[in-house]
Amino acid sequence: LCGTSGLAPFYLAMSKGLDLLLALPNADAKRVAVSGLSGGGWQTIMISALDTRVTLSNPVAVYFDPQHDVLYIGSPGNERLYTYDVKQVKKGDFTANVLMHDKEHLHSVSGIALDPDGKIYTGNRKSLAIYRWSEKGSLLGTFADGFANAPEQIIVVNP
Repeated sequence: LCGTSGLAPFYLAMSKGLDLLLALPNADAKRVAVSGLSGGGWQTIMISALDTRVTLSNPVAVYFDPQHDVLYIGSPGNERLYTYDVKQVKKGDFTANVLMHDKEHLHSVSGIALDPDGKIYTGNRKSLAIYRWSEKGSLLGTFADGFANAPEQIIVVNP
């Protein structure tokens, strides 16, 4: 794979996976959904953007900031929130920047959102809470808690 884009092997594997799944007798090609957490969320975004067969996309622990061309990916396995410069990714540079590392609050990260001021919100499956962070990655505190179920998707509404 010398000389190929870093995206190519992932896209080819996912596209072939869809080929195999859609060849099954019970598959409905009009209803193809993809979902993933962390790196799987990144792959969910990629396959749904590149393959027209995908009709529903639900990335978890991933947020794209189109204003700044930054992709945020939460990694519950290593308690980190990474950022990727999308302009660099388009050039084949997949260098991840660790924005924050917090064992207690990012261990079970689920949803991610940003508000218009750049504050970051992360859901947590274990504590059933939403935490608020500064744009530089400092914990500002608990935004909401006491949920009956994990806050998987977070939407910030600008009044």
